[in-house]
Amino acid sequence: MNQGFFLVQNLGLLFSMFTLGSHSPKSLRTEVLSGLTVALALVPEAVAFAFVAGVEPLVGLYAAFMVGLLAAIFGGRPGMISGATGAMAVVVGVIVSALVFAWEHAKHIRVEKYDREGSRVYELHGPLFFGSVQNFLDLFHPENDPDDVVIEFQHSRVADHSAIEAIDTLAERYIKAGKTLHLRHLSPECRKLLKKAGDLVEVNVMEDPHYHIATDEMA
Repeated sequence: MNQGFFLVQNLGLLFSMFTLGSHSPKSLRTEVLSGLTVALALVPEAVAFAFVAGVEPLVGLYAAFMVGLLAAIFGGRPGMISGATGAMAVVVGVIVSALVFAWEHAKHIRVEKYDREGSRVYELHGPLFFGSVQNFLDLFHPENDPDDVVIEFQHSRVADHSAIEAIDTLAERYIKAGKTLHLRHLSPECRKLLKKAGDLVEVNVMEDPHYHIATDEMA
């Protein structure tokens, strides 16, 4: 999927630059606006058709702006998009698909799980923010863990208030299950914002990171 994305992206940008440069500023402005209109109409339609077909949204986006790409390269009939209009549709399609790809990638936080000295260690990788908190919570099952559990945040960053609430929620689950939870390598700001899990954070002055969290509570 990633290889296909970058191939279509590079082809689209290459031919878009070539086609857009062959028009006068006046006609280019008109066709760019037309291309934006076409792209904005195609993107939601393509995503909807992708869901109906049971494929990923990116597949629908590829199919949508491939029409504009081919029209930009080879031209088309009078009723079809072509020239800079088609090229601009490709550009917008590439940008939107890149944003969708980045968003889907960011939502997936992964964990390395292993046992060490009688404790179950969860080593997180990836940002913890409003888009990934559900995935984060689904990674843990307190009832199946031993009595001592460590969550390691050294390779993760807590980004916003939703992430703070998710950590508090997880801590409450472990407390109700009668398990001992340790939170390591959280920033001092995280410790201040955590309500139920603040006392579970192990402080390491030399190694703990320092970063800010998107929330109004520290204002």
